[in-house]
Formats: sequence, structure tokens, C-alpha cells
Amino acid sequence: MKKILLAFFFCALVYSCKETGATGYETLDNQTFAQKLNDSNVVVLDVRTPDEYRQGHMPHAILMNYYEVGFKENIQKLDKDKTYLVYCAAGGRSSKTSKILKEHGFNNVFSLEHGFKKWNGPVEK
Repeated sequence: MKKILLAFFFCALVYSCKETGATGYETLDNQTFAQKLNDSNVVVLDVRTPDEYRQGHMPHAILMNYYEVGFKENIQKLDKDKTYLVYCAAGGRSSKTSKILKEHGFNNVFSLEHGFKKWNGPVEK
């Protein structure tokens, strides 16, 4: 019985940590991501390709193409005191970018769950 309770507790603990514990950044749903867009210290990073960006992007988003040569070097030039909201098309590139940001000493990093394809907030073209 103790083993079952211990296993249950461990599973609950792992589930409650989401991605923050393992990766250092947090994945946010649309609503929470949209609320953070209003913060004054926020930088929105769109890590999709220029073609994807031209088809529509979040207001004030800065394009930093994940596939561009020198991407990691450009990441290191960003202000580490800012809060970064990162998104891509489906969540893969933004997760990888968020991990890179955390590895380079950025403290406030958030990735959009399911990416821009599932985004239901404001869009600019």
C-alpha cells in the first residue's frame, strides 16, 4: 500500500511541475500567454520563418528565424533582464528556443503551448 501511495504522490508531483522543472521555462496556454503580452518588460519572439511571419504574427513580435545561421549568437545579444514570450507554428521551435534562452542565463522565459496555429489572440499582417 505504501508503494502505491508513493507512486501516486510521485506522479502527482511530476504532473504538477509541467515543463518548468525539467526545462526551466514555462509553457503557457493561450489565455495566460495573452495576459503576459500586456506586461511592460515583455519581448515577444516569433521564431518561425519570414514566410510564416508575413502570413500573420502577434502584435509587436520580433522575428528571429530559428533556422537562420547565427540564431544562437543572436539570442545571446538579447537583454537578459526582459521577459521573453516565445512562439512558433506548433510549439517545437519555441520549446527549443526557450531551452536555449534558459541555458544562456535568461530567467523569465515562456513558450506558447501548441504554437501560433492554435493562437486565438490578436494577429497582425
